[in-house]
Parts: sequence; C-alpha cells; structure tokens
Amino acid sequence: LHVIARAVYSDTPKDYMSSLQKAVAILLAKRLDKSEQCSDWSCRPLVPSQIEYATLDAAVLHFLLINMVEYLASNSDTYDGDFFRKHAHLRSSTRLRLLEPVNDETPKAAYRIQMGSIKSILSLRMAKQTWPTGKQVPDDPEQIPIGHEPRRERKERISTEKRTESTVSRSMQRKLQRKLSVKLRNIPGDHSSLPVPGTYLGYTKDSCIKHIIGQQVMNSLAEGATLGYNRRGGVLEMSNSWLIFVNCGGHTKNWKYRNDFLEDGRQITFSVNPSKDEEGGLLRHFSAKHTVPEQEKKVFIFVRPSSNSQFLYCGECTSTKNIPNMNGDGNTNVWLEFSDYDTLMNDSVTDEKDSTPFRHLLLHHSQTSQRDSPK
Repeated sequence: LHVIARAVYSDTPKDYMSSLQKAVAILLAKRLDKSEQCSDWSCRPLVPSQIEYATLDAAVLHFLLINMVEYLASNSDTYDGDFFRKHAHLRSSTRLRLLEPVNDETPKAAYRIQMGSIKSILSLRMAKQTWPTGKQVPDDPEQIPIGHEPRRERKERISTEKRTESTVSRSMQRKLQRKLSVKLRNIPGDHSSLPVPGTYLGYTKDSCIKHIIGQQVMNSLAEGATLGYNRRGGVLEMSNSWLIFVNCGGHTKNWKYRNDFLEDGRQITFSVNPSKDEEGGLLRHFSAKHTVPEQEKKVFIFVRPSSNSQFLYCGECTSTKNIPNMNGDGNTNVWLEFSDYDTLMNDSVTDEKDSTPFRHLLLHHSQTSQRDSPK
C-alpha cells in the first residue's frame, strides 16, 4: 500500500503514508486501533479482538484503494482509469502451498521452489511463491529427497574461498557505495543561491544537481557519499524540486524523441512516459492545482544540443499543455515554457559574436533539425 501511495501522492513527503494507520487517518479520517498488534498470536484459539483486528486490516485496503483512485480521477487530466496497467510493477500474485509436516515418520525433504522459498508460520511449513501478475505462473513446488538433489554444473558453482582478491574488493566497493548513497528525492534544493539562467554547468547530471543542492548541503554529506538517482532518467525528483534534462541531439530516423523549440524559443517539447515513477510524478505535478504557491515544487530545466556538449541551465519552466503521443507508445508530449526566457535571450545583446549561450543553442538546433529532417 505504501508503494501505491507513493505513486499516487508523489508530491508528498516519503513518510506521508508510511503505515496503514497513517493512511486510514489521512484518507478515511478514522482511527485504526493497533492495540492487538503486539498480542500473542501463537495462542489458539484467537480471541475475538484479534480476529476483528486481522479482519479490519484486510478489509480497509479496499476503501483506501477506492479513495486513491477517486483522487487520481479528480486531480489529473491525464488519468485514463487504468492505473495498474501503467504501473505494472505494483501488481504481483502470491501462492501459498502447505508442505508436509516434519516428524519421525516423515523425514525432512528438500524442495525446488521457483520464484519463492519456504516459510514457517507457527508450526506449519509453507512454500510461498510471488511473481508479476500477468507473467508466466511458476511451477508447483517439487519435492526432492535429501541426498538426491541434482548437482549443479561446475561453472554455476563459485566457491567463496576461490574468489580472487580483486573480485572480493569490487564486491566490497559496491556494498560500500550502496551504504553511502543518499537518495536525491530526499534532498532539498537551495533555491536562494541558484546559478544565473544561461550558465553552462558541466557535462554530467551530477554537476548540474550539485549546483541546485548548494555547496553547504554537499559539504554536510558524509565523506565518500554519492547521490542516488536514475542516471539514465530525463526527469529527477528532489524533496522540493523537479529537474528536467533535455538532450536535443536525439534526432533518430523515426524522430521518436524529438525536441522542438516553439514560439521563438520560448517553449520546448519534451516526451515523458507516465508509467515511470518520476516522469508520471512530474505529469501529476503539472496537472495538480497547488493552493499554496510557497509549497509548490519548482521545476528546473537543463538543455544541451548533444551528448558531447555541456548542459545549459535554463532556469525554471512551466507546462502549457500535455498531449498523448499519437504513435501508440504510451508517452505524453509536454510543452514546457521557459520562465526565464528574457534572461536567456538577453535582448540587449546586438553583436552576433557576443550572442548568449541560449541563442547559440537555438541556432544549433535549427541547423541540426534542417540537416536531419526526413527528406
């Protein structure tokens, strides 16, 4: 439920509905009694209050989900009623199979369990299997008498003792990096010391992000800490900001991800996939009605003419319209308008030699588009 709530209410803090009790209080305005949670569930029979507690925990999920769907329908212009198709990763199927009890007459046996493992629940042993809904259903658990397990091929068995020192070292480095990774969506941007729109910030997303975070926050991170985010994503979320990265060099043969400048460069088109967590969150942000402007997340945009160029910080942007892509890939085309257009253009510049970086970007894009346009 928490994962679904994060996808629906993407503009809220991560711990906004971190428990079932919080979700019930926020969405249903009711208090969910959790006093039986720490009671002794191994005693049989269960007392009526325990049965009521367990039943209510399951029954309330239906009403919470209805509330979330109604919220989507009333707060998003792009919602089409098929939330779980677009968020297929939220759907899973689970199967529990009771295994034979272990006693003197029935010796313990090994099992081959696809996409699952053995769970002990009270005195019972069960095979629990979980798989993505709609995908191939795994085979039933297969019993294998101990001592008759099929041997794995030698190449599939890698003994820990035989690992080379370099392999262990790389493994330890990866584990250390994961421990020192700080999720970007939990970090706020320093809106009081932003770069001037029209400034080159570097060749990587890291260099752009660090300018938005600010040196003071970067210095407060643990030594060796890295920023955790999807480095292949064009949309990134911070706790108080959205970051959009546009690479205008993606003119492929079929023009699948074409970015066009419109209105003399005041606007640029950008394609997003609503089924992806952060890109869908950005669409919902643009569609939502923010009653308190001070609490609205700012959206910053970075543009570069090609992957071999530096990112140009173009300041804030807003969305003027969203239109589903007509090629059937499920993407949505967004028209983004540069809020700092006048600063980017700097109309006081008259000499072409002294033209601003943004003017150079528009000129380069125009020349590239003419050259690569389908004949």
